Amino acid sequence: MSYSGSTAASSAAFPPVCIAGGMTAGRSGSTTTPVGGRLWFFGTTDTSTGPFVAGYFTDGYELGMKQGDVVIVAAQTSTVASSGTLYLGMVSSVSSTGGGTQLSTFSFISST
Repeated sequence: MSYSGSTAASSAAFPPVCIAGGMTAGRSGSTTTPVGGRLWFFGTTDTSTGPFVAGYFTDGYELGMKQGDVVIVAAQTSTVASSGTLYLGMVSSVSSTGGGTQLSTFSFISST
C-alpha cells in the first residue's frame, strides 16, 4: 500500500511523525548546506523500497520535513516477525509545488 498524505482528501492518511528535533532543526551547519535536525518515524505495510521513491511523501513540506532530516521506516506486512523490515533514510529533497518529499537512496539502510 502506498502512502496517502495527511493533507490529501483521504481517510487512509497515516503521516510520518516527528519524534525528535530541536528548535533550530532544519538549518544546522553551514548556511549553504542544510543538515536536518529532526528525526521522523513512519510505519507502513509497504516493505519494498517505496518510501525511497521520488514523491512518495506528498505532504512532507506541510508536515515540516527539511532536507537532511532522518526518517526511520518500520514496515510490517503481517503479525509474523519475519515480515518486518526496518529502513533508515535521509530526506534529500522537499518540494512545496507537487514534487513531494524524497528520501535519499544513497542513505538507504535496511535490516530484516
